[in-house]
Amino acid sequence: MSVEISGPKGYDFQYLNSLLFALEYLDKDEVEIYVEKKNGEDSQIVFSQDGIKYIIDIQVKNRSEEIDLQSFADWISHFENRSVNSSLLNKLDKDNNRYAVFISDARSKDDVSLFVDEGIIHTELSIGFNNEYLNKIKGCIKNCYSDNSSTSISRKNFLEKFIDSITNNHFRNILRKIKLRERYTESYSTERIKSLLNKKFYISQGKTDDVIIELIDKIRHSRGTDISITTELIHIIDKHSGEILLNRNENYIKRIESESCERILSANNILLLTGISFCGKSYLAKDIAQEYLENGYKVERVGELYGDGGAISFIRHRGIEDRLLILEDPFGQVETKKDAINILNEIRNLIRDSRSNRKIIITSRKDILLDTTSKKI
Repeated sequence: MSVEISGPKGYDFQYLNSLLFALEYLDKDEVEIYVEKKNGEDSQIVFSQDGIKYIIDIQVKNRSEEIDLQSFADWISHFENRSVNSSLLNKLDKDNNRYAVFISDARSKDDVSLFVDEGIIHTELSIGFNNEYLNKIKGCIKNCYSDNSSTSISRKNFLEKFIDSITNNHFRNILRKIKLRERYTESYSTERIKSLLNKKFYISQGKTDDVIIELIDKIRHSRGTDISITTELIHIIDKHSGEILLNRNENYIKRIESESCERILSANNILLLTGISFCGKSYLAKDIAQEYLENGYKVERVGELYGDGGAISFIRHRGIEDRLLILEDPFGQVETKKDAINILNEIRNLIRDSRSNRKIIITSRKDILLDTTSKKI
């Protein structure tokens, strides 16, 4: 474990950011996620892409000082527990598809900022390192492990031999597989996680706090087991995930009316979609609702007003979370309901009493809607 602040706060920071990376890669093929694996870093992600197996080693650094080059050299020179001949640097050297990322709440100094990158982790840095800079980093690496313990002396000797045995070009290729994410404060990382849970896994805003706690608890209790927790994380997410309303695959077609309808719903909190049968009302409603789902709204599709699973209960729920309701054919699907006028009045009351963070999309056949509105009380 490499957390630099001990105690519960440091541990929470480590697990929080281990979760962040896990969520970023959870949808990859054959993904395996480990926490404090034996002889590993704070966490590790293994996955396949285009027939290639990738390994990402993750170190989380909670610190108050700016990240200077000597500190960064210490990080990238980290050894396996009790080992004197297996460091992160030579692991990266041996495996072309292995990458390392460091995440910290601190800011990096200028000479470390070259490693700062928010892009895809398992790709090389595009920035160049000149020979003067490489020699500077080599000097910092040779300064690591300067105490007089036998382990430190052996590690220092190993690093010196390793650094002296490779060319600057070789060293440059190793460094390009190392990235730093800086200023990831607890609040920033938490917001990133919530956004992923919303947009990627369709978990509503009202559930994200509880889901994060459950996921971190699984990560905490899996440390040091050398057992992948991928299945357990997916199980927790699936338990809380909302239904995908519209699969936007290669066959997806965005209706030309979508943007204007989205503006109406955003401004008025209510959108009425009407037309003949099979004209695409439901498709358009689901398309619009999918956007809200991906932004953390809790979305429900119902056809009835009353009962625990009805429209009134859903919209008037006392929770503070954002909600969107698709009310499908409330006045009747084939013919007008006998109590259609009462339903219309209830819907009017529901719209009038709704809060600003509650949206309603109503779909109805045009002839049934006209029949309903023409009726007298």
